[in-house]
Amino acid sequence: IPYHSYYGVGNETNLDRWLGYPLIPLTPQIFLLNFFDTQTYFFINLLLMFTIGFIGCLLIKNRYNLSNIPFIFLFLIYNFNGYIVEKISAYGPHLMGYFLLPYLFYFIFIASDDHLDKKNQINIGILLGITTSFILLQGSLHLYSISITFLGFWAVINLKMYLFSITSFITSFSLSAIKIVPAYFGYGNKENHHYWEAGGYANLSSFFESF
Repeated sequence: IPYHSYYGVGNETNLDRWLGYPLIPLTPQIFLLNFFDTQTYFFINLLLMFTIGFIGCLLIKNRYNLSNIPFIFLFLIYNFNGYIVEKISAYGPHLMGYFLLPYLFYFIFIASDDHLDKKNQINIGILLGITTSFILLQGSLHLYSISITFLGFWAVINLKMYLFSITSFITSFSLSAIKIVPAYFGYGNKENHHYWEAGGYANLSSFFESF
């Protein structure tokens, strides 16, 4: 896996940092590109990820014994969510992590509903960490940051589940290091090039100055 690419990636400041560009998918199915062109691969990958996400919805259905009517509403929300429908046509390859969100909520439901002992907190936390890391490895950087932020708030509110939270964060950051560390060295010391058009904080000092 190259760190540099002569072809250039994205519209960031360091155009040749292929591995450092966090929106590049880095999951096992990318090997299918050896056999299919990019358009065919995208369609196959979309069907694959949709199927995986649908299975996650079925896990939630079976856990709560949902009848067909509430499951239809769950499926409609999952399948026609405005976030994914709006962006899939323009940013499709970077949004495949969306289809892993049912597993994120499924493991959170297990941790919230069941009175887990310490061993099971660690086991479920590992599964949640794997789920969030695969969201990032799909190239879904924004969904990953949103998920980690949500889990951070959840961890603060549910302090008694600290083993579950800590384990999930450690697992997630460890498995995601292959994307996070190169991204930090490739882009972490550069100012936000979207600052002038969409706002944001290029560094910590500008964040405090905004107050």
